[in-house]
Amino acid sequence: MCFTSLDQESKLARSGLAEMFSGVEILSEKNVEAYRSVLRRRQIEPKEFVMVGNSLRSDIAPVVALGAVGVHIPYPLTWHHELIPEDAMPSEGWHRLPSISEFGALLDSL
Repeated sequence: MCFTSLDQESKLARSGLAEMFSGVEILSEKNVEAYRSVLRRRQIEPKEFVMVGNSLRSDIAPVVALGAVGVHIPYPLTWHHELIPEDAMPSEGWHRLPSISEFGALLDSL
């Protein structure tokens, strides 16, 4: 299964959260260059950026490589393509939380 930008936009619209954001970026490719491009376009320094996601490979590793912070919230079902050995991850620059409800406390501590 693959999600398109339209799928992602629809999810955001249905969530009721869209108006809470000044901008939304939906990436078809999630890699270091794609994230770097977004940060440049938005004039955000990597040290000021936090990415929350359920994929170490697509969401967390690329932003950590840029010097940003990644927050991994695992999901019980993960595509095989998205799996990478945890020991392949840097020892710093990212955190794992059991649920999004703990994100506020982590953000306060950063």
